Amino acid sequence: MNRFTIILLLLLFLLGFLYFTQFVQKKSSTFNESEIQFAVKDTHSINLITLKGNLKGNVAGKVILEKKNGTWWVDGVYPAQPEQIIMLLKTIKSIEIREPVNAKAKENTLEMIKNRNVHVVINSENGDTKGYFVGPSTQDSKGTFMLLEGAENPYITQIVGFEGYLTSRFNANKNSWRDNIIFNCDSQNLKSFEVLYANNLKYTFELKNKSWFMNGKEQTDTTVLNRYLRFFGKVRAQGFIGEELPNEYSKLSKLKPDYRVKVTNLKYEITEFVLYERENNESSYLGWVIGQEELLVVQKNIMNNFFPFAVKKPM
Repeated sequence: MNRFTIILLLLLFLLGFLYFTQFVQKKSSTFNESEIQFAVKDTHSINLITLKGNLKGNVAGKVILEKKNGTWWVDGVYPAQPEQIIMLLKTIKSIEIREPVNAKAKENTLEMIKNRNVHVVINSENGDTKGYFVGPSTQDSKGTFMLLEGAENPYITQIVGFEGYLTSRFNANKNSWRDNIIFNCDSQNLKSFEVLYANNLKYTFELKNKSWFMNGKEQTDTTVLNRYLRFFGKVRAQGFIGEELPNEYSKLSKLKPDYRVKVTNLKYEITEFVLYERENNESSYLGWVIGQEELLVVQKNIMNNFFPFAVKKPM
């Protein structure tokens, strides 16, 4: 080994030592390991998640998400929206520390979290429990203030590869977790789609002898047909709105709906729902699924995709 090689190895060793002392040791001394364990890596074992909102000492929503026989439920009553649960579990698994809160900002941050937070409690099948408080976002909206239960120091958290804050993923409003599906029928399982207007005009789209008919006329333009069929699948409302409009269902249920829609699949399972135009709102309908009778808000830019061939309702 020549002199140059020895000097090079010594320099590399020195650089490695400096990196370790300046960055690795600094990081471990900055982070208290007992205060930064927010993530739960084994999300498959999680069977209960409680989210309780707090706004200046007042309860600002509470929801219990529970897994029973592989299915998630909201407050033990309503089916949970699968996509929402998947996103929450991914978040719980991927939370990392971005940086500690500056010592000078610690007290203000703790006060901020105290006044506005979502208390998250995660239970696993093996009996493990983890709890923490999710606070507001950082000023750059790319981090989230969090505080582990029993910890003295708050931290700024993140998910690597995601630019944004995490507060909204821990929503304590139960309606944001409920499955707000209107109907679930893709083109491969669709038998018919019918719309009855308030003026008794009717639109039908039906499969007969392997051909599609619109208002009784066979459709041979496959481009137009395929463009229409691709809209079918899982169709969801924007959300439940009964709590915000407590008297609206009672009022609307006495009126004839502007649209009464009937979806039938190949097993002859039927889903029916009604839609009402809204005063001073051109972007959405109000309505409900027959048999559930819970008021929904439905975006027109979604639902109107199914009406392009219908006889237009007279104004």
